Amino acid sequence: MQRVNDVSGASLVPLRGGAILSVVAKAAFDHAAGASAYAASKAAALAMMDSSAEDLRGTSVRANSILPTIIDTEANRREMTGADFDKWPRPDDFARVILFLRSDDARLFNEPLCRFTANDNHDWIRQ
Repeated sequence: MQRVNDVSGASLVPLRGGAILSVVAKAAFDHAAGASAYAASKAAALAMMDSSAEDLRGTSVRANSILPTIIDTEANRREMTGADFDKWPRPDDFARVILFLRSDDARLFNEPLCRFTANDNHDWIRQ
């Protein structure tokens, strides 16, 4: 995957812009019991994007990661029947953030992570 980022970033610089975006998971920094391999893989993916963001700093290419929690999908509702679904971010919440990060409006935003925190308004919060 690092090779993909190296090639992607290098190929975008001559085009005078672009964005590399990865969807990781909150588990990259919130390490739950029984999920060591999953958490380690997410932490590694986040570290790779963090390094890519630094490698690309000063160019017109941005590298960002978003770190969702549990997403409100039918499959997750079936698996976690006792959960409070109203507090889960919906897929369209993530879509809006992804569209923003890909847009020229995000040209100054070259940070490695964007965590999602559920709140009563289903808003995303950059922490």
